Amino acid sequence: MSRLILRTAQLQDFAAESTNELRRCRVIAQFSGLVESRDNPTPTTLQFRDLKQLSEHEPGPPIYMVIGDSLYCSKFLNNYNERPIEGDVLDMRCCVVQGTIEIMHFRVLALKELNAITQFLNSDEGHLFLNMSGRAAS
Repeated sequence: MSRLILRTAQLQDFAAESTNELRRCRVIAQFSGLVESRDNPTPTTLQFRDLKQLSEHEPGPPIYMVIGDSLYCSKFLNNYNERPIEGDVLDMRCCVVQGTIEIMHFRVLALKELNAITQFLNSDEGHLFLNMSGRAAS
């Protein structure tokens, strides 16, 4: 089972602990936008922030994740129905190697799904699930 991460500070800690070994995690965060580079015409870095509904803590700093060219093309260029816009909440499957967080797959959560996840995570079963996935309830 991959670890469920709901806060940017936790994801930064998870990435800082990484080595050459591939580590997987599932991240739910709010999309803040693309980070464009003058050196690379294809933006391959995405910015995210904490989602207030999923944490009792103050929002952490924004976090940046890499996205591969094929996923970027399929989600941002070739399929406008799946393209996230700023403010969307994404459910992402990520890999971390040597501190770099790469998004392997993502989907935009509907408001109904977000409400169901929030309700579940606030339940006793949700707290147990978070503990089993390697993270204490927050």
